[in-house]
Amino acid sequence: MDHKEELGSDIYRMLEASGPPYGCGTASIVGGFAARLAVMSLTISDIEHDLHDVPGSFFLMCDEDDREFQSFLEEGGNHSPNDVPIRLLECTYRLLVELSSYEDQIQENVVVDYRMGIRMLKQVFTAAENILLNNGCSADVRKEMLFYEGKLEGTLPKSLQS
Repeated sequence: MDHKEELGSDIYRMLEASGPPYGCGTASIVGGFAARLAVMSLTISDIEHDLHDVPGSFFLMCDEDDREFQSFLEEGGNHSPNDVPIRLLECTYRLLVELSSYEDQIQENVVVDYRMGIRMLKQVFTAAENILLNNGCSADVRKEMLFYEGKLEGTLPKSLQS
């Protein structure tokens, strides 16, 4: 069996054991776009913020997911398949909390964009949770996910929860 066939078998075995790792890449791309949309709404509304680099960090997670997957295959498991989804969950949670504090200051002409960005970020948060559950995360990680969910329900205004 040549290296390509062996690598193909390794990939298949890993996917069978832990679920598809590429969900984080897709969620990160959507998160980057959603973050850019929400941050743009803040900028257009003349709100001072320190969130300019946040969309880029979502896009970097997408690359990092691929690197971690590659090193998992090459080095034999120095990383957990849950490393990136946990980071994605935490980053999305923090961004949602930060963005929700600006809702009252958003100008009328970009409020739809702002809310669309928030709703997309909530979908990214849910995707990260689903990836973690699919990968068989620990009870501690599940407890942390429930904590984040509860905090979001208490933090996000009603207009951003639907």
